[in-house]
Amino acid sequence: SHHSKSVGLTGIIKRGHYVSERLLCAQLGTAPPVPPEDPASAQNFKTDRERVSAQTAPAACAGCHLKLLNPLGFAFENLGPAGKWRTVEASGSGGAINAVDAYSFDDSDTLNFDGAVTLMKKLTERVELHQCYVKKIVEALYGRSVDASDANLIGDLGEASLQGMSTKDLFIEILSNNQMTLRSNQ
Repeated sequence: SHHSKSVGLTGIIKRGHYVSERLLCAQLGTAPPVPPEDPASAQNFKTDRERVSAQTAPAACAGCHLKLLNPLGFAFENLGPAGKWRTVEASGSGGAINAVDAYSFDDSDTLNFDGAVTLMKKLTERVELHQCYVKKIVEALYGRSVDASDANLIGDLGEASLQGMSTKDLFIEILSNNQMTLRSNQ
């Protein structure tokens, strides 16, 4: 519900951005200016998914939204603004929720899912999620942002995490690495 809007909308884009940035460590860059929403056209949409898809269709937005942000946000649409499960939207015309989509890691690697549970289960089977987890641990333990010298450690431990290495063992490996003595990126 933290990434929902006060007017009863679910914040599809904010939810997608959160998963992309926080769980997959995607570097999305600066967003282009948000185009103004035409109040007259908002009444023509049966679902929030239709509204967000139309709003993010312009070329300046589509690069990130169509493959990276919107699909992840759509996965959570069955969870309403307060997190309560729903099958139809409360806003608009009460259209049916469609949480089926696909996330593209690259042009040849697409993750298909039907809702948040399926998405999260499939993400736990991806090395990208585990590498992001390791990256965040490295940053916290080393007290600095990661840099190129950390790439092998993050890659290796991300793979080890995917294979079942415990968090305790991840911490031990990170703390015993020679990079631990580097205190800044300068």
